[in-house]
Parts: sequence; C-alpha cells; structure tokens
Amino acid sequence: MNTIVPPEFFTLSLGITKCFLIPCESGYLLIDTSTRNTYKKFKKELKKLAVKVSQIKYVFLTHHHGDHTGFLKKLIEESEASLIVHRKALPFLAEGVNNSEMTGNSALIRLLMRLKLTLGLTRVNEAVVPDDKAIILEADNNELLRSIGIPAKIISLPGHTGDSIAVVFDDGRALVGDAAMNLCRLLNPGYYPLVAEDCLQIKTSWIKLLNQGAKELFVSHGKPISVHRLIKH
Repeated sequence: MNTIVPPEFFTLSLGITKCFLIPCESGYLLIDTSTRNTYKKFKKELKKLAVKVSQIKYVFLTHHHGDHTGFLKKLIEESEASLIVHRKALPFLAEGVNNSEMTGNSALIRLLMRLKLTLGLTRVNEAVVPDDKAIILEADNNELLRSIGIPAKIISLPGHTGDSIAVVFDDGRALVGDAAMNLCRLLNPGYYPLVAEDCLQIKTSWIKLLNQGAKELFVSHGKPISVHRLIKH
C-alpha cells in the first residue's frame, strides 16, 4: 500500500524494496527502481496516484545493487528521464552486476554470498549505460535538487557500497537507501546493512547523516529509523 508523507514524497512498496516518488518542478523524481519483476506493479501504483510514466523526469539511484536498479533500463527508455547516479556506480551498471567484493555482517550471509559466487550468479540486471542527459555525481551536492524545486541536498554515504548516496531534506527527513536497514534483528543487528564493501565506514556515514541535519531515516528495507537511535548502536 502506498502512503503519502506530506508534503514532499510518496513511499512505494515494490517487492522487497521501497522506492520514493518526489514531486519536482517539471514532474517527479523517483528514488530507485526495485527489482526487475516489479515494473508492472510500479506502473499500477503510479496509476493509483494519477501519475504517468512520462511525468518521471529524474531517476535517482542510491546505489548500484540489483534490488535498486531492477527496472531502470525499461523506465529510462519509456520515460526518457535523466539518471542521477554516483560515478562509482557506472562500471557495475554497465555490466549489470553487483560488486562482488563485499562481506556479509553474519556467518549466514557470508555463506550465502560464497554460494552465489560459486554458482556464478553475479549478473543481476540488464546493462545500463547512462546517456548524455545523465547527471554523474562525485561528491556531496547542495544545489542540484534545489534547482528542480526539491528542498534537499545530496550526500555520499560510503560503507554499504562506495557509490551510496542519499537525499537529506531540509526538515531532517532522509532517504538513505541501504546505508542502514530495519529488518529482523537476527539478520541485521544494530541496523547495519546485510552486506558492505567497507564495514568500518558505515558508522562514519551514520555520524555524517547526523552532522548533515538528518533526523528521520527512510530506509529501503524496513521502517524508518531515528538517526539518534541508529547512532546509539
């Protein structure tokens, strides 16, 4: 079920991944594109909101993983939206794979990751090569979203992946992708993501969120989390 969080964005629950639809000056900006098999559901949810695919003018990727880029290629082709992405995501998007140089936060996750690699299950999506309209980021950006009518800044949050980026609204709400998760405590104790490229950077990125004015974190997996509750763990 979709819920509106007034006044700036809608939350779309698409399979295992939450995506976020934000009104902007020329239409809408979409945060992430869930998994490949959720595109039809996504279009149905848009219809409920009386939003057309052609009204999506920007697609913002929090990072390159397959559960966030699943229908990216289809959506870009159909909507002609501009992609907003960190430069470090580009090689993985071009191959349609997740970075294999990651570690799990538990023995079970690490075992599953080794099994996946052993079976050669590395390709997750169709290859995506950004076009000339794409906006490629390399650092924090305070102006881009404001230029399209969204009162927010973009900050980088390395740890889960090197290309992880987030949207932090002026009122303290933040859309953070997988920089944190709020799932079963057995799977992700302390709100840590299930896997990470650099586990040591995760807590540093959480502190950065606090310092950048974030208060309530809207994660892609699970319920929102208070940044103060996150820092305590």
